[in-house]
Amino acid sequence: DAGAGALRATKRGANVTVSVRRVRDKNCTFVDGLDAWGYDEARQKAVAGVLRSKFSAAASVAPRKGTEDNAKKKFFSIMVQGKYAEQIAECLRSDFGVFRVTVQAKKGLLTKKDRAAFSGAK
Repeated sequence: DAGAGALRATKRGANVTVSVRRVRDKNCTFVDGLDAWGYDEARQKAVAGVLRSKFSAAASVAPRKGTEDNAKKKFFSIMVQGKYAEQIAECLRSDFGVFRVTVQAKKGLLTKKDRAAFSGAK
């Protein structure tokens, strides 16, 4: 495990989107756009490993919808089970040096309690 320090962003890219969506009756948090910050598939898998241990939740990396068949450039997204949008956004800013992070969630999906949970966890 390389740790979060070795996984800092190597480029400065566009906005990274952290969104909460319902997948098969479960809440999942998706991180899209890390490709622009110098994260290839292997590095995103390492980031998923860090998030997995930090939040004690299942995390995986998969090709983003619509780019699976693209031979030249595949884009990937990280999926973490659970509502961790605010916490992952803060983690990306502090641990990985990705400072352009926006949080998206459908109205009513993230409550104040969800936003406050784990905010003090390191």
